[in-house]
Amino acid sequence: MRWGRVILVAFSLSCALWSETGAERLAKIRALTFTPGECYRVRDLVLEREDIKLHFSDGYLLFAEPVEGRTIAALFLAASDTGEATVVVLPPTRSERQSMVRFLDSPVLEEEVRTVMMFFSDDTALVLRRAIAENPFSQPDPEAGQKWAKDWTPVARNILGDRELRLLVDALSLAGPDGVPQAGLFTATISGAKLGLFEILVDPRRSEQIAVGQVIWQEGQRFYDIWTSFPARSIREGRKRPFSDTATLENYRIEADLAEDLSMRVRARATLVAGSGRERAVGFELSRDMKVSKVSVDGRPAEFLESGTLDASGVRRRGNDMLVVVLEKAPEPGGRHLIEFEYAGNVITDSGHGIYYVGARGNWYPTHGAPFTEYELLFQYPKRLQMVATGRQVETSVAGDVRTTRWKSDGKIRLAAFNLGDYERASVKVGEYTVEVCANKRLEPELQRRAPPLLPMGTIDHRNRTTPLGAFSAPEPAASPARRTNQVAHDSGEAVQFFLSRFGPPATRHLTVSPIPGRFGEGFPGLVYLSTLSYYQPEDQPLEKLSAGARVFYTEQLGAHEIAHQWWGNLVTSSGYHDEWLMESLADYSALLYLEQRKGGRVAEGILARYKSNLLAKLESGGTVESAGAIVLGERLRSSRSPAARHVIIYEKGAWVLHMLRHLMGDQKFFALLRELRKRYERQEVTTEQFRELAAQFLPAVPQDPNLENFFYQWVYSTGVPTLKMEYRVSGKAPPYRLTGVVRQSGVPEDFSVPVPIEIQLAGTGEKIELRVQTADGEAPFSLMLDQRPSRVALDPKDSVLAIKQ
Repeated sequence: MRWGRVILVAFSLSCALWSETGAERLAKIRALTFTPGECYRVRDLVLEREDIKLHFSDGYLLFAEPVEGRTIAALFLAASDTGEATVVVLPPTRSERQSMVRFLDSPVLEEEVRTVMMFFSDDTALVLRRAIAENPFSQPDPEAGQKWAKDWTPVARNILGDRELRLLVDALSLAGPDGVPQAGLFTATISGAKLGLFEILVDPRRSEQIAVGQVIWQEGQRFYDIWTSFPARSIREGRKRPFSDTATLENYRIEADLAEDLSMRVRARATLVAGSGRERAVGFELSRDMKVSKVSVDGRPAEFLESGTLDASGVRRRGNDMLVVVLEKAPEPGGRHLIEFEYAGNVITDSGHGIYYVGARGNWYPTHGAPFTEYELLFQYPKRLQMVATGRQVETSVAGDVRTTRWKSDGKIRLAAFNLGDYERASVKVGEYTVEVCANKRLEPELQRRAPPLLPMGTIDHRNRTTPLGAFSAPEPAASPARRTNQVAHDSGEAVQFFLSRFGPPATRHLTVSPIPGRFGEGFPGLVYLSTLSYYQPEDQPLEKLSAGARVFYTEQLGAHEIAHQWWGNLVTSSGYHDEWLMESLADYSALLYLEQRKGGRVAEGILARYKSNLLAKLESGGTVESAGAIVLGERLRSSRSPAARHVIIYEKGAWVLHMLRHLMGDQKFFALLRELRKRYERQEVTTEQFRELAAQFLPAVPQDPNLENFFYQWVYSTGVPTLKMEYRVSGKAPPYRLTGVVRQSGVPEDFSVPVPIEIQLAGTGEKIELRVQTADGEAPFSLMLDQRPSRVALDPKDSVLAIKQ
């Protein structure tokens, strides 16, 4: 789930009204109360929710009062302080077990627990009551219930928090034959004897129904460490189908009025196509800085409620809100309805010197996922400013102090964005494509005050970033970023030309590169936000005190990376967070390919060497950054254990993965792969497995790993960087000579095996011969007969394998 507000809209075509409003229903959920008369002393009670097993050995089970006839909460209290209950979770895959080891030093969660606070909209209450009835030891204990109900009701209401709205949504959903919602929730906050408070989640609405995690505060920063997340057993075994509500939004029409202070009043309209799940609630994202005043469906106003929201792990997300619009019944599958939102707020900050920072770049309007669709944008804003936006500008006019511009997308795109400022402009033509560059006329004060560190590149999914603030000494004069507008336009045009020749057509015919205060970039369809630092040369004042690597990053990599997102992310996109690495790795390696063509191979090799060093850097735990988790863990790699691991693994290890594939295939086949990837998945999602299957089609004729299953198992779905050492000897007299040796591998699991090249240069002719040795646990021998004595035998001299060479 992306950062932002979530709006849940329940809609109806019926004019009949409920006897009570959604607000009244929500008030009943918020008034959750434990019932003394529903307290039981229990022993050896087992509750299984898919892959989650709770064994209540000895203690008390207390149910909450029903809400409209349905119990939505229960509490287990152990009979002793040492814990009289156990929770067990066994992840089904190697990468998830590795994730558990990372946090728990064990591949399995098996914890003695003291309390379990459960909230649910599934059949948990029925299952527990049935188990109590069938267990002869279980007995009502209203006297204990009298005590526990009073003490724990306020605790339950506090923990309920954001779950209240999800329980309301489920109450509005279509129920199965047993009266239970088809996608009922189970979540529990657990107090463990060793692990402290943690949470488990079973949510059919998620693509991975099972999740276990913990909130950690570290140096004033909040982390949600997801220990494991995976599909439920019933889904894996094919006994149930994944929940799917395929509702989509089409044909956006957005009108935004910007006042002199740049606050916005927005009216956003779109066609809502109802999904097959006949859900009354449809989720939308919107910046928390926007306040919704009205929502209507097919012209009729709807009641809406506001509360907190759950993130992808089912826990509270700071600063976000959820809006629920409640009507009577769900529409028919495939029904088309006009949905309109009216809202206002301020997502633009003045960074000084007339430079502006757009904070909500991808969620300034309500979204439901990010499907490919058409956009039309209308902006009214102070005429002293210039506006750039996604799509083609098809209309502009000025009336008094207000300028109006209208933009239409070139076909279907995933997201719409805008930027504004007082710009210098330059443009270049690349065949039928136009590249325009906008530059601020002055450097923002923050970058004049201090030399910036090297920070990660942004992505299209990073929706909110804080504006740089702080009080520093008076800035030194700096040259205007606008003085290199023409050069940045030229360089951007060259990057577009290179990518066009390698990949084919991008997402749009017009690309605008525009500045943003800060040290990052983002690539939206037809619009790139580029750090002001990328408008300077390495020797210029804003960059001169940075490291050589940082100067290359801002002046050479960042712009090309974000331009590459016109293909990877905006034309071809990833399916889920497990596949997030694909778009970032493809954009990053595409930038390296362009840099290699422009500056030569040594520059790109130096960047890959720096990436390797970053991957092998040590964490406080003693492990390497690379060992923090498999690349497919995506956003989960950012945790309290390794806050910076996500960037290093997704971007930098991902670039290495593609670099190794390139060397396995050869340049011709590798570039053919990228072109086919763009063609086959144009305006579609691609998964990691689909990419693997496609890549395998471009391997040499007789590969040792024909489906790339071993390659992806080791480099994508697991962790490990091998240490390789070669020893060899030459024997015999000419002709022939006999070359024998071994490659020793260590530092990785026993089943880790990679084809590593050995380059042999003959003394007489200088001819080079390449031999590939498949490594194994311990030693991998090799032998070769040669007509000439070798003058040099080198292990992977081109650094085609991510490894430590000794």
